[in-house]
Amino acid sequence: MTEGIEPQRTEPKPFTVIGGFLGAGKTTLLNRVLAGARGPRYAVLVNDFGALAIDEALISAHDGQTIALANGCICCSMSDGFITAMLTLMQAPERFDHVLIEASGVSEPDRIMDFARLDPLLSPDAILVLVDAETLTARMSDPKVGEVVATQIRTADILVLNKTDLVSRETTETVETSLRSLNPTAPVLRSAKGDVPLNVVLGTGLHVTGDSRDRDHHDHHLHHAEEFFDTRTFTAAEPLDRDAFVRFAEALPASIIRGKGVLVFADAPGRAEIWQRVGARMEMMSRLEGSAPDQSSLILIATEAIEGTGLAQIMEAG
Repeated sequence: MTEGIEPQRTEPKPFTVIGGFLGAGKTTLLNRVLAGARGPRYAVLVNDFGALAIDEALISAHDGQTIALANGCICCSMSDGFITAMLTLMQAPERFDHVLIEASGVSEPDRIMDFARLDPLLSPDAILVLVDAETLTARMSDPKVGEVVATQIRTADILVLNKTDLVSRETTETVETSLRSLNPTAPVLRSAKGDVPLNVVLGTGLHVTGDSRDRDHHDHHLHHAEEFFDTRTFTAAEPLDRDAFVRFAEALPASIIRGKGVLVFADAPGRAEIWQRVGARMEMMSRLEGSAPDQSSLILIATEAIEGTGLAQIMEAG
């Protein structure tokens, strides 16, 4: 290394934990991620390679502990333990853009997320918990596993109520009511066969750069299965008032599933900060790469029409 020159710090890699009790549909969701991966290179940690339905044509290398895929994704075995697998993975962070963990069916996803909270090279993204609509009521009443299932649900940032195609509408609504009583802040997405919009639950639809060329995202809508997603992008040419933005962020409705902003504030000109929202959880951190953009940009994704947030006035006022 040249004396006096510091190595460039890179943005932390998003870290997502996919949890849920046995049979909830976690592996089905991961198979969808691996089969349809476009753009982000995922590092997926799993307990059992055998459950992954990976097309042989997609596998470029396989050494028993790691599978390298032609689309840039890699799958790592946790047979020697989660910590060992993560330490091995983090020796080459340039190989991936996003870490996905398939948690054991009886584990606490929040404890796994602690790894990302402690590692500066990782950024906690979302605890995504899948729930089996057909068996949840029985699981919750089981004295051996009820508390495990309840704990998983309570710590979720986003809940996926899966297998709704196997139960009646009345059962689905009853189960959703139970979920909201355990975790009133996490959005609940209904799905069948793990078919959820990956760009929403994994945050890959949150690309904002502060460049006006991103305005083609403005005001478009995403339709997926029976869910309606409203996506809005806002930009501001002048630095923002921090207090006004904080008030806006704290008042966002529960229908906002995800949000991300690359923002420049009046009290810190020349420096960009990244604001993120996953479910009800929010964080603000300094941007590590590149110089501050010429303008602030922010994107919101919601399950309902985004109305009356007051953001347009804040962004326009600067």
